[in-house]
Amino acid sequence: MAQSRGTTRERQVRKRLEADGWVCVRAAGSLGPVDLVIMRCGWTPRLVQIKSDARGPYQNFRPKDRQELAALALRAGATAWLIHWPPRGEMVWRAAHEWPSA
Repeated sequence: MAQSRGTTRERQVRKRLEADGWVCVRAAGSLGPVDLVIMRCGWTPRLVQIKSDARGPYQNFRPKDRQELAALALRAGATAWLIHWPPRGEMVWRAAHEWPSA
């Protein structure tokens, strides 16, 4: 079965983070707001959404999705993050406080 670009990116991000010392749990197939839960000693846990859309980080990460992820992170004592890694670009981290509100 062929993987989608999004699934491929999730796996690539996970591999990079694990190589950098993060513990990563992938929420495979959840269709929810979280793609990865990442933890590292001395850091607040992070709930991460990964997007790989060439049209921009918020093209398929709509306000309702952003609100849901931020609320879930708050409930969990974690922080909410977006990792945008477009097809021919670099991986960029964006914390919830950097996201547009609408």
